[in-house]
Amino acid sequence: DAARSFAEGRLMKVAAAVDKRQEIPQEIVQKLGDMGFLGMMVPTAYGGAGMDTLAYTLAIEEIGRGCASTAVMMSVQNSLYLASVWGFASEPQRQEFLVPYASGRLLG
Repeated sequence: DAARSFAEGRLMKVAAAVDKRQEIPQEIVQKLGDMGFLGMMVPTAYGGAGMDTLAYTLAIEEIGRGCASTAVMMSVQNSLYLASVWGFASEPQRQEFLVPYASGRLLG
């Protein structure tokens, strides 16, 4: 419900501008981070939301309905960057490269 509400209430209003400027506003990125959408499947101990793949899939589908570019950024953050770090990093690397990214403070 949170992803759908955000997509309908905020993203649909800015999607055309995002595509035209080829830039996602920082306020959108910050809100996605605050909502836990930029580290969905990362355990909470590492700053993520600790959700499962189904929750991630449903959220990204809703975000994509609102703004495809924002969904791609969210997908890259979760699937390419964070999943790779989680799967292959040592514990010290996880601390360094998961924690600030899973919270959405930084993008990978």
